Amino acid sequence: MSVLNPEQAAVVAHAGGPLLVVAVAGCGKTRVVVDRVAALVDRDVSQQRILALTFSVKAAQEMNGRLAALDVVHTRVGTFHSLSWQIAREEVPSLNAWEVDNRDRYRFVVKDALGYQHLDWKTADLTVVLSYIARCKAATCMPGSDAALELAQRMHAASPCNQRDPALLSAAYSTAEELREQRQILTYDDMLLKAWSLLTTDEDRRARWASRWDYVIQDEAQDENVVQREIAAALARDHREYMVVGDPAQSIYGFRGSDPTGLLRFRETW
Repeated sequence: MSVLNPEQAAVVAHAGGPLLVVAVAGCGKTRVVVDRVAALVDRDVSQQRILALTFSVKAAQEMNGRLAALDVVHTRVGTFHSLSWQIAREEVPSLNAWEVDNRDRYRFVVKDALGYQHLDWKTADLTVVLSYIARCKAATCMPGSDAALELAQRMHAASPCNQRDPALLSAAYSTAEELREQRQILTYDDMLLKAWSLLTTDEDRRARWASRWDYVIQDEAQDENVVQREIAAALARDHREYMVVGDPAQSIYGFRGSDPTGLLRFRETW
């Protein structure tokens, strides 16, 4: 393992339980994650019982490379999307026949939803609608829900115009999702939302997936959203061995200034 400063060493040697690590860019956060995994293995924790999650494929590849240099090759390291896709495919095998949208087909689905055959919303701004839908999915607001309508109302209040009509935004989301399911298209946002739904609507299923790992370690938490956070929390809830690492300048956990909202939400998870 690396030569660590006292703060990094304290993280690596953490005895157990929930652990929140906050450090600015360039302070060796990923190195601490890697060394923490290696330290757990040295304590006879099975490599297969550790789940390490990060935001991007590039970050996951880097982490895997560093762990391989320490002879840790069986730990599950990946992105939230890859884990969510695994959960969705295993729990709903029919999804294997769906098309993963890596060609931006969902944009055309939304455009069709706004067209004359459906909503006939002539003044709609496609970019605004797509942004709204992405925000809904990131916040676990399902189509047709009160939460989705409330988010549309907040967007409209922030910048009132007919392109942000709350009722039409909510209807566009619902219609687009109906068309997406008819066409059997799965976006990357949908992978996350599907996994979240599967884990939060069936306690036996959640417990079964959670039992696969004894430790959940999450890097780059400043880049996550609500649906990712709740997936990780669902997997770590039983054993409480949940380590979160992020940048305080961008973290959704609320470390900026004196606002404790995000941090309190993290604590309330447990």
